[in-house]
Amino acid sequence: MWRLSLLLLSCTLLLSFGDEKISAELRSTLFSNANKDATENIWVTFKDRGSNPAKSPVSEKAMNRRKRNGIINGYNEMVSEEYISSIMGSLPHVIVRGRSEWLNAISLANVSSSEVTLLQSLDFISKIDRVGRYVKITREARDISPRAYKSSDYGATYTQLNQINVIEAHNKGFFGQNVVIAVLDSGFRTTHRAFRDIKILKTFDFVNNRVEVDNTPTDPRNQFHHGTQVLSTIGGFDNGSFIGAAFKAEFLLAKTESLHFESQVEEDFMVMGIEWAEKNGADILSSSLGYRDWWKPTEYDGRTSRTSVVVDIATDFGLTCVISAGNEGDLGISVPADAFKVISVGSVNANGKLSYFSSMGPTSDNRIKPEVVAMGGDASVVSVTSNDLYARNSGTSFSAPIAAGAIAVLLSAHPTYTAMNLRHAILNTSNNAATPNNQYGWGLLDIKKAIDFPCGDCAPFGKCVEEKCECDQDHYGELCEIERFWFLKLVLKLFLFSL
Repeated sequence: MWRLSLLLLSCTLLLSFGDEKISAELRSTLFSNANKDATENIWVTFKDRGSNPAKSPVSEKAMNRRKRNGIINGYNEMVSEEYISSIMGSLPHVIVRGRSEWLNAISLANVSSSEVTLLQSLDFISKIDRVGRYVKITREARDISPRAYKSSDYGATYTQLNQINVIEAHNKGFFGQNVVIAVLDSGFRTTHRAFRDIKILKTFDFVNNRVEVDNTPTDPRNQFHHGTQVLSTIGGFDNGSFIGAAFKAEFLLAKTESLHFESQVEEDFMVMGIEWAEKNGADILSSSLGYRDWWKPTEYDGRTSRTSVVVDIATDFGLTCVISAGNEGDLGISVPADAFKVISVGSVNANGKLSYFSSMGPTSDNRIKPEVVAMGGDASVVSVTSNDLYARNSGTSFSAPIAAGAIAVLLSAHPTYTAMNLRHAILNTSNNAATPNNQYGWGLLDIKKAIDFPCGDCAPFGKCVEEKCECDQDHYGELCEIERFWFLKLVLKLFLFSL
């Protein structure tokens, strides 16, 4: 409990350092003379949890996963209702878009400069910032007949799964069973025949604040297209025509993107989706919503984007986050692929050659990106215009879920692995592990090798010596899972994020 309590406390206390509550970005967009009538969606971060913080419910599966990852008897504290009520009393017309328990913050819609000034005067508020916006590049799918593919069982998906040895893992009896995968995307429709047997545990639409994740009556017609095709690469099953990488997994589906916003997405929906997935027991999170926005090139550092910070917190809780590297080629990766503990995924074609659009590293602080690659060039997906046909589509939007499904297969084989165990096994068995670079990262995944990897439990922080873990100088524990001075390092990281 003490580790998680300190972590959550640091998220709130350290963000309150500094006299200036309003960020420079928000001042530049909202307080200039040219924008007198402008409004912005904003983050409001609180200095603490209030006088009587309430505990947030966490599923039993999430609690068990946290314990396996070293978070003992941990719980979340909710954002203060007292503080929210005070804000709404002062600004009754402002709408609360969402809440982040991990950041101890709420997002508010369409706030004016005068309203921000009033918020700044409230002593329980430590920081006011603009909600980040991201511009997404989309690609169009092309329908094909399933008869265009070979292989009596896998059909359309044979190449993309065989390339990373998922089929060999399936032959060993590992299909993603007993693993919960959360998928964050634009929406989902599961009427295609490949979804007949899919196991969906829970859904939520963060854009419209409702349970259903299919289109609303006012959504653009193609709102569900992207998420549906992404989901199919993991959980689809139509024997002889199409098989997803982890078709026996169970799923949490979150709608965190709206196509109404002129191809722009705002980060608060994704932050809320990640927290929701973790609390509801997800083991692996797959998101193809990687974006670039108005940050400076120097700020793709794993600390500037709230989504990147939240991805790392989720990983500490044991949720393995698999994220698209982006479709910007040599212009660089997107966020939250810049996070420190994420598994970001680039794209190759069927021959293993890097796709022209696959975003390359490094991060602005010179870390190698992406971590791995999988097939995102002409990947096979379900059709969104027919419930019986299949299609091809391209982008790291599809290499990432294929990789996520493969990692779920690895977790089926090794159910005691932590998030960092999985990351370590994946990186060290990919085909470029000896010479990782900023095009392919550690290379194409090889799930067969990852399953057979010796001492995978030593995590990234130790090596196997005579069947025991020999830890590096910064870690200790039977599995090298405990970081020395971890809290001081977290304090420094969150302090730098708050500046």
